[in-house]
Amino acid sequence: MTPWSGSKREGENDLRIAVDGGFLSVTEQGVSILAETAEFESEIDEAAAQRDSESNDPATAAKGRARLRALGKID
Repeated sequence: MTPWSGSKREGENDLRIAVDGGFLSVTEQGVSILAETAEFESEIDEAAAQRDSESNDPATAAKGRARLRALGKID
């Protein structure tokens, strides 16, 4: 995962991150993510995410859907 130490992102495009197995908090002061895994949109393999989303394993399918959501492919 690419480390990101952010400052204010005013006027920039949305930052999309697929987060799995953790906690996400958004406040006026900032965003905190505590997660088992997190992937920036630019790091996600769409084909692999699609395959995972169709898995019979619920955890794998959920992770695949989270990655597709970060790509804007599903709501």
